[in-house]
Amino acid sequence: MTTAGTAWLAAHAASPDAARARWADGKLAEIRTRSWSVAETRYCTVDIVNAMLALGRAGRLGPVLGGERRAWWLLPPGQGAALDGLADVVVHPPGWALHCPPVGEALRGRGWLEVPDGSGRLTDPVALAAALAPATTGNPPLGAARLSLAPREGMSA
Repeated sequence: MTTAGTAWLAAHAASPDAARARWADGKLAEIRTRSWSVAETRYCTVDIVNAMLALGRAGRLGPVLGGERRAWWLLPPGQGAALDGLADVVVHPPGWALHCPPVGEALRGRGWLEVPDGSGRLTDPVALAAALAPATTGNPPLGAARLSLAPREGMSA
């Protein structure tokens, strides 16, 4: 369970020991911090993946926690205004409680789609708004990757 990302998450909890104890018991830990804001999105999985791919290619993707038809994107604190007006997006302020598993584990239907790496990297909210905008219009994002189930060259099936 101990990774740089898990240590980073625990360090942002009110009680790092309590967060680690909850994870050791197979429970979600409550991480309430002023170090980030959280954008909660309610989109289908394909729209979330397309946004993540676009952000990743642009070097603007930070940690993303996923759950059933929801994703929680960690943003720089207080910078969620770029997401105002997007349907099915709620920006929670710094200090809002994010209930999450440790890195590398899924608990209660939640798991990290893009893991915290311990560096403090967060998602750029302006880039996130641009990546999510097509999901609200039904048009694919520019340059959206098409998902293929075929093995990539050099990878076994």
